[in-house]
Amino acid sequence: MTKPVPQDMQDVIEEVSTTTSGRGDLANQYKVLDTIIEDSLKGVAYNDEYKAYDVMVQDQHTDIINYYLRIPIKTLAIATNTTKNAYTITVTDATGVVAQTFVELQQNTRAFQARILNVNGNILTLDTPLDYAYTTVANILNFTNNLAVDGSSTPVVTSIYPIAGYTGHITTILFAMTLTAAGADNLFGNLTALTKGIVLRKSNNIDHTIFNAKTNGDLALRMFDVSYTDRATPSQVFGLRGIFKIKERTGCVIKLDGATNDRLDLIIQDNLTSITSFRVVVQGHFEVGVPETP
Repeated sequence: MTKPVPQDMQDVIEEVSTTTSGRGDLANQYKVLDTIIEDSLKGVAYNDEYKAYDVMVQDQHTDIINYYLRIPIKTLAIATNTTKNAYTITVTDATGVVAQTFVELQQNTRAFQARILNVNGNILTLDTPLDYAYTTVANILNFTNNLAVDGSSTPVVTSIYPIAGYTGHITTILFAMTLTAAGADNLFGNLTALTKGIVLRKSNNIDHTIFNAKTNGDLALRMFDVSYTDRATPSQVFGLRGIFKIKERTGCVIKLDGATNDRLDLIIQDNLTSITSFRVVVQGHFEVGVPETP
């Protein structure tokens, strides 16, 4: 099926066709097209150094994606409707929920993640004020953002996926570890090289593996931006940080389409429990603005 031609380009095609009507000379058509383009660039500065016209790329201004990858602990339910800017949520059953884990709420087009500071009966106190009045029909999940788990017997899959009906573009993935000993390129964190490795992949009906990393060196090879942090005093911890600038490194983004149930998975296949913490944040933006729900 032929894709429709954008209207502005259609106008150019029609002008070329009209101007060169009755003249099948392809060279003449190119000359007319060149004149149209030249006229459209009048007043635009020409950069002699790069042999190109200076143009301004419009800033992206759709809604931001900036979420932890998470491992679910317990599905919760809101007992009473919340209030925007409140720090507390009352749930029907907070058994097993502990401070310093997280909650994720989702309702309509809204999504929210925050750390739990205190659990008092069924009342959860958060570190971030609610940015929406979530009701009893909202989805609420208690989760941990520490991916330093044991996936050696049964792989642990952590995922992020767009709100149903919307498409997300993932541009950056950030990795951060805290360690009891210094990291090195032949280690994973401060562990010996992993046997199976962590796997980053895009999944729907057809999976596409992006990389497998068994060492910090593997992460650096795939992402380039990996650094080690030393501890300033013996009471502090070592660290490792990595940034996968997907668009900058590959020239494209990871597109997650809610209509086809796309997911971005990180699969833990080894025992990482000797790493103090392993956290991953996924960043990007929605393809179009997500409608605001006040």
